[in-house]
Amino acid sequence: MTTWCIIPARAGSKRFPDKHLARLQGSPLISHTIGKALRSDCDSIIVTTDDQSMMDYLNKRVKFGGDHKVHLDVRPRKHATGKSGVLRDYIANHMIPTWKIQGGDIIVLLQCTYPFVRVEDINWCIEQVRDNDLIGSAQTTCVVPGQFHPFNLRTHVTVGDILGWLNPADKYRAWTQQEQPTYRAFGGVVACWAAEFKAHEDAPFQGPMAYRDVSVDQALDINEPRDLERAEALWDMILQKGETGHYD
Repeated sequence: MTTWCIIPARAGSKRFPDKHLARLQGSPLISHTIGKALRSDCDSIIVTTDDQSMMDYLNKRVKFGGDHKVHLDVRPRKHATGKSGVLRDYIANHMIPTWKIQGGDIIVLLQCTYPFVRVEDINWCIEQVRDNDLIGSAQTTCVVPGQFHPFNLRTHVTVGDILGWLNPADKYRAWTQQEQPTYRAFGGVVACWAAEFKAHEDAPFQGPMAYRDVSVDQALDINEPRDLERAEALWDMILQKGETGHYD
């Protein structure tokens, strides 16, 4: 059994162009991500990209192929759009056969844009898939802050000249202390059996799933420049010693 770590790094972000090469604490996000993957229990790491700037950067700094753990997958531009399902389809129908990934192998999707995912989060997801027969996949989640809890959500309703609120819980409103936490699954780390990925390429992470709960700050996703500024401010507070290594 081989554990494959796939790191997507496509070009084409509209809100933050070249974000995978944006520097956090002096090193590009892709460098931080490869560094964590190398320190994890993953056996083989594949960076898949259509971005020539990314390829140029990696070819100068990363030892690919042969006896090395890191490999480069050049993704055709048509398979690197931001549309939902395009990456899943590419992995299922192109990467799995090309890289000879077997059904009994584990695939770990590791996103560059979540800088506060820890090595221990990656290893936990791998262990859950490998050792727990009751689940098919594992991923990171975080608790949605209380102010965004469904009980607090409202919809504007206009009747004539009157603007009001529609409360979906009008008949029964629980006390705050009785409200159950709401979780958001985010794609910082997702692990599953390769056979499940291939069989259910449209939705490979459905069914019984193990969740690794992390803080809201750890779930920070770098989608625009101000997210990177926030990550810089949070760096020392969130990352423990030993989690700041990178491949640069």
